[in-house]
Amino acid sequence: MWIVCLLLDAALFAAYPFVGGFAGFLAVVIALAVTGAATGVARQVYSINVLRPEERVTAMAYQRSSLNVGFGIGALISGLVLAVDTIWAYRGMVWFIAVVFLVTAGFVRRLPRLPEVTRPAEPMSRLAVLRDRPFMAVALLSGLLTAHQTLYLTVMPLWILTHTDAPKTIIAGLVLLNTVLIVLFQVRASRGADDAPGAARASRRGAVLIAGFCLVLPVSGATRGPLTVAVLVAAATLLILAELIESAGAWGLTATLPPAAQRGAYVGAFGLGSQLQFLIAPAGLTALGVSTGGWGWYPAAALFVLVGLVIVPAVARAERTPRLPGVATSTDSVTPVP
Repeated sequence: MWIVCLLLDAALFAAYPFVGGFAGFLAVVIALAVTGAATGVARQVYSINVLRPEERVTAMAYQRSSLNVGFGIGALISGLVLAVDTIWAYRGMVWFIAVVFLVTAGFVRRLPRLPEVTRPAEPMSRLAVLRDRPFMAVALLSGLLTAHQTLYLTVMPLWILTHTDAPKTIIAGLVLLNTVLIVLFQVRASRGADDAPGAARASRRGAVLIAGFCLVLPVSGATRGPLTVAVLVAAATLLILAELIESAGAWGLTATLPPAAQRGAYVGAFGLGSQLQFLIAPAGLTALGVSTGGWGWYPAAALFVLVGLVIVPAVARAERTPRLPGVATSTDSVTPVP
């Protein structure tokens, strides 16, 4: 699945320059969203299956650090293309990305193959995971906490532009700060999240840090000059710490709660929580935090505190509740085939 989706990603990116209208563009974007989601699930399930339980969260932290190095290189390439500013430069960048997907597929093909996981005699419906209410409750709560991405890349820039006297260039500086801190500290921040209780506590700490961001950011609307910049950096740092810790919590939950025999379905279902966040948070948090002039940040902070309070008992309930009938509950790693 991972290799097939990477090949489809390459083909879809290669098709971008040939799109001549909105309908074609929308079709490519939707297809890339589907293959991107499937790629993420396949990569995560493979990582969980191939590694020992105590290694999984750390390995995913290294993946996140590497991903942000890639973001930095991609931003540099994008800047060069914008400086050249020709149609062939833009087409060349898109085709270069398609080639990168092909190269990545080649590397994935060289990874050790895994034997099939032993499955129940009566296969579970692919949608049956949605009936696992304790697990889906955790997925929803954890998904809500991924709002730190929306806050950092969408809502905070809008707040800076409309409610502060800070220079617009600070937005780029804060994005760079995010990339650097994640590269440097993601692995360290992931310690202790390799079992379900530790992952739940990490998620709770992430929620509290997001709430702290919601309380600090509106202060920048009442300050001037260098003090505004200092407040924005402080708020951004709180949100970056939230991302570092909450991400580790989410990885720990996906590594420990899903049963081995249905890991793909469960990891995919877990991602529905973050997809719901992406659907409602951009408009919801913008309306609450930015459009209200600032007072809406306080109920937003209360919401994240509530999620933090609820997620630990929710994880405990999911952990002690048997998964669906007929599903093996082992979370052990699988020995690769040489």
